[in-house]
Amino acid sequence: MTDRRAAQGILFAFLAYASWGLLSPVGKRLLEDFHPMGLNGVRFAIATAVFFLATGPTVVRDSLRLLRNRDVLWVNLLANVSLSLFLYSLTTLPATFATLGFYTAPLWTAALARMMLGERMGWSFLPAAVGLLAGGYLTLFGLAAPGDGFSIGGLGLAVASAVVWGYYTVVLRRAAPGLPLKPLMGASFLFGTVYFLGLALVLEGPPAVLHQSAATWGWLALHVAFPSLAAFALFNAALQRAPAGPVNLLVGAELGFTVLFAWLLFGQGLALDQLAGLVIVLGSVTAYLAARSKAAPSG
Repeated sequence: MTDRRAAQGILFAFLAYASWGLLSPVGKRLLEDFHPMGLNGVRFAIATAVFFLATGPTVVRDSLRLLRNRDVLWVNLLANVSLSLFLYSLTTLPATFATLGFYTAPLWTAALARMMLGERMGWSFLPAAVGLLAGGYLTLFGLAAPGDGFSIGGLGLAVASAVVWGYYTVVLRRAAPGLPLKPLMGASFLFGTVYFLGLALVLEGPPAVLHQSAATWGWLALHVAFPSLAAFALFNAALQRAPAGPVNLLVGAELGFTVLFAWLLFGQGLALDQLAGLVIVLGSVTAYLAARSKAAPSG
């Protein structure tokens, strides 16, 4: 692997995480016009159509065939349950706070990998967990006590989303290491479309796609183009060019870009003590991932 190709992969990973930074702020805006399951059902349906138009009928057939694999079904169910919990957390939390709860996922992944796969957690886990808790409190509340309007339940949903995502990561690592990339992505989009539209019909009624404003459709197009399609394509391209360790170290960019986009698009800023907490969170998790990357075998 050449240095130039690896550097290109790191750039792709950075752009992928930047694209995912739009997920929470734009999703929060769209929840003003859609119910949670309906929003994701429409998002997945559009993303699926665009993906298959770009990849062709062979990928459609291979994706449908892959959905016969029980492991693929289980992995996709976990991913979509995690996303469902995250969407419901966005209904009660600001975008940055919901993403902060989900940002605990690397530590949950490490704990679950220790229990399920016997992987070592390493000495850096405990200080990372302490830094995440302390920095997380500062980010949420600053130096004050929790306010009356803060939703503990919403934060619980975001953290639960991270726990399920950590389990999903471990199961995916164990069950589907050799699956072809494009059919796996196609199967994921198809499963997500059926899952979210099915739940929307049962829990919320048909998604409110009629009589939406042009502005809403513009936000939805942004939601599909970047957090859905571009992020997945860029992230997978990154893993084909750069080692997984450095790529995963850039996960902090998602939280940083979430804060940036929430401020630029919707004027949702943080106080200085909250920004200090965010820096502690980013530093703690990044330092933990860096230590794990150095400890991982290079072959």
